[in-house]
Amino acid sequence: MKNNIFSDQRLNYKDFLIVIAAWYFITLSSYFIIEKDFTALIYINEILAFSINVLSHIIFLFIIYSYFNLLYDFSFADLGFKFKKDKINLKALFIIFLLLTAGVILINLNYRPEVKSSFFPLQLGENILQLGENIFKIIYSDLPLLIMVFLILLFTASVEQFLFNKIIFSLFNLYLPTFLAVIFSGLFAAVLFLEFNPAFILIIFISVVISNYLYICSDHNLFTPIIFYSYFLTLYIVFIYGFDFVII
Repeated sequence: MKNNIFSDQRLNYKDFLIVIAAWYFITLSSYFIIEKDFTALIYINEILAFSINVLSHIIFLFIIYSYFNLLYDFSFADLGFKFKKDKINLKALFIIFLLLTAGVILINLNYRPEVKSSFFPLQLGENILQLGENIFKIIYSDLPLLIMVFLILLFTASVEQFLFNKIIFSLFNLYLPTFLAVIFSGLFAAVLFLEFNPAFILIIFISVVISNYLYICSDHNLFTPIIFYSYFLTLYIVFIYGFDFVII
């Protein structure tokens, strides 16, 4: 349990509650800004909403680091953000990326977008010829954007993986068998987003179970699940949530 943050005797359930409360405060503040359009002072489009969401995650990470550093003298390494190349499970990442991408392709075989754009989210079937004709345009116009989104989402993934693995999973794993800790952390994660749509809960549950697995098999290093989750969020934005502002 040396990699479990709660194995430190100075930490207890109150620290867990403070972290969760800080998350809700930042999340609800971000939601209020986006939905209320800065109390109608400016218009929040999807790009700005995305930027605000990422920024809120960075602010949350700064708050949590300050909390653990000032009270317990924890460094980023102590919080799980210690880069070790040999701890990144590339084989597991490759297999999971392959399965996720294949699943997205199957789901989107009959996809019909509501917004016409030059970005084709795997509009296969009847549009396979159109996709082929525009493949080079997609590569040079949309692929760089997706890479940029993936890199930006590393910040979001870092925060959420810290929550999923270092806080929620670690606390459950302190008192429960690892298997049950994985299941309960996956269920609890959906509560963090205050979104109770069954499809959303299932998606988050599966993603957290996978990230917990990667966290464990990477010797409790966060970078493998962070890379996975950034890729997962990129797929989620493009193919599930809808990347309506990608109009090139």
